[in-house]
Amino acid sequence: MKKINLLQISSVIILSLFIGIAFVYADWTPPVSTPPICIVGNPGCDAPINTGSGVQYKAGSLGIGGAFRAYSNAIFDGNVGIGVASPSEKLDVTGNIKASGTICDVNGCIGGGGGGSAGNMKLFQASGTWTKPSGVNTVYVQVAGGGGGGGSYQGGVGSGGGGGGYVEGIIDVSSISSVPVTVGTGGAGSAVWNISGGNGGSSSFGSFVVATGGAGGRSYNYPGIGGSFSGPNAFNGSNGGSGAGGRYYDYFNGRWVNNGNSSGGPSGSGISGGSGGVVGGNRIGGNGSRGSGGGGSVGPDTGGNGGSGFVMVREY
Repeated sequence: MKKINLLQISSVIILSLFIGIAFVYADWTPPVSTPPICIVGNPGCDAPINTGSGVQYKAGSLGIGGAFRAYSNAIFDGNVGIGVASPSEKLDVTGNIKASGTICDVNGCIGGGGGGSAGNMKLFQASGTWTKPSGVNTVYVQVAGGGGGGGSYQGGVGSGGGGGGYVEGIIDVSSISSVPVTVGTGGAGSAVWNISGGNGGSSSFGSFVVATGGAGGRSYNYPGIGGSFSGPNAFNGSNGGSGAGGRYYDYFNGRWVNNGNSSGGPSGSGISGGSGGVVGGNRIGGNGSRGSGGGGSVGPDTGGNGGSGFVMVREY
């Protein structure tokens, strides 16, 4: 019987292992570079928005370096800003808007994609001249006078200014080339105790329709009176609302007497006036807008300014 040579067996085993390791190493290819470490939250490391028909949601902001194109409907639940970082309306735009079709609201459409075509709407917020475009024979105008400024009262709250009047008219302009447009400015709020705020200015489209401005408010019991409307082409209109009375302290009886909430009167078109000042709270009356009156203030603070009027011209 032959003796087992342990040295020979050990040599065979070691040689076999060496050959096997060499083959394994020959089949493995090392990476050409060190793999990157991508932590969730770093740019490019979060789960991407993938293509597909399923609804997907991206938390946080989404920045797009190139063009954004929606191949179906685009739905925005919040406000959209173009050139505006914090939009305050459903569409808030800084700059001009160009449209090849029409832009419509509940009152009608701004049409045509350019000046000169019938159906356009022009809004005057400052005085100027309306020039008739080609093809226009009739205009429908809406005119609002400026609101009166709010009053101020030392030891109480001044009264609100009156709202400007409002009028609508339809005018045949087939033989007219241009019409002067006047837009009444809002009256300034009173900065002196017991002195009335400024009166709102009258607005007009030529002599065809006129809306007068509201009167300024004064002390606690002298609210501004609303403006009126007139004109041979007026077919619909409304006087502006009077401002609300203010508040004063009756020292003889030791009590506050309220004549109103000191708010500005609404414009004849229905725009609410500025809010009244509050003793122990916000002392300053709010400004009016689009022809409404300014609110009264706690003296010696200045009353709210009345809102400037406007002239809207729709061309047909």
